[in-house]
Amino acid sequence: MHIKKKNFPAYLGILLLYLKLFFIQPIFSFQGVGITLSLMLLFVVFFRIVFKLTILKINLFGKNKAASLFWIFIFISTISSFFLSPDIATGVVTVNLQLFFVYLVFIDFKTINISSLGVQKIIKALVNFAILNAILVFYTFFFGKISLIGEVSESGNITRAFGLMGDQVAWFLSFFSIYALYNGKRIQYLIFLVAILMCASLGATLVLIIATLIYYIKEKRASASLYIKAGFFSIIFIGVLLISPNIFDKIGLLQRVNQGDFADSNSQTTGHRFNAINTAIVNIGEKPLWGYQNYSLAMFNKYDHLLSDMEKGKLTYLTTPNNQILAIICDYGLIGFVFFIFFIFSLMKIVRPSAININNKLYSFKKSSYTWLVVFFICNQSATWFLPGSFLWILICIIVGICYKINKLYDYKK
Repeated sequence: MHIKKKNFPAYLGILLLYLKLFFIQPIFSFQGVGITLSLMLLFVVFFRIVFKLTILKINLFGKNKAASLFWIFIFISTISSFFLSPDIATGVVTVNLQLFFVYLVFIDFKTINISSLGVQKIIKALVNFAILNAILVFYTFFFGKISLIGEVSESGNITRAFGLMGDQVAWFLSFFSIYALYNGKRIQYLIFLVAILMCASLGATLVLIIATLIYYIKEKRASASLYIKAGFFSIIFIGVLLISPNIFDKIGLLQRVNQGDFADSNSQTTGHRFNAINTAIVNIGEKPLWGYQNYSLAMFNKYDHLLSDMEKGKLTYLTTPNNQILAIICDYGLIGFVFFIFFIFSLMKIVRPSAININNKLYSFKKSSYTWLVVFFICNQSATWFLPGSFLWILICIIVGICYKINKLYDYKK
């Protein structure tokens, strides 16, 4: 299928329609979790799959057996919920359907016949979208919360700006900062870096630091002079902090480090995360192999009677493990976790750069994608991203789809 330039408005309209279908004609709504299911959405997703399989004769998974097995397992797990957990079965269908719906973004890249220039335009549009989000973070940081633009979180005297994406925006921008580095765009890198610091996200900052180090060590073959410069600036930075510790009052990220927010079990954020993880570990013991099909819905039912209406918001910390590994085990059990690991490795196989160093922008995207995803999967252990409506899950599917197309353009065989 070749998309002509004049057809882009039509495809944009279809995309907006898909988004709208999440919210119209709901046949299921779970109060407090924010999940809705639409008959129209079910029809459209079913139509898209049938259309690809019959009219376009597209193999949804190609030779990716790991992906096939993972989604087949998700399907079986979904069906089993009607027998094992009938009270949340409709919610399980909703969540898994929307997860697969996002995965179809990757399938779309396999379907569309597009040139290298077209791929570059898509990447440029994504970068512009990231810059827009960075600007929104700047705006909300300096001018406060505007309901249509973003939000600001203030815990004690720590200010964190999030823009439109909530706290996902720092992780989202961390990818584009690394791509800017690989693409030689130092100013863009600094823009995204400052935005991430304004978000005061410890995890996203850690990913950015590690990925940046990997870039300089692997790509730039860091020389002794570079290490000397890095050491020199580090000494200056530490010296400034020792001489003027009040600098922590200006930067939310440094405040969190200075106050030990990431390690203090008494802090609100960290305390909730410890409770969430401990709760998840205890509940895994009840259904270790097959899981709850949807842990959040199951725990919402389990703990709902313990809290008054005024305290329902606290359920978030009892129903979400705040750790992706635990979340998969809670939802799909240890069996599903094995399928999930192989699924992730299959995606990384698509993204992995070839041994031949092709010096162009597309290959820079592929190398930066591989670096970021490796660090992201390892370091992001304080939140879940395999969720309906997660910007990070959408970003991952887009990244893998673009890398798949780059492989095809260069006829790169794994």
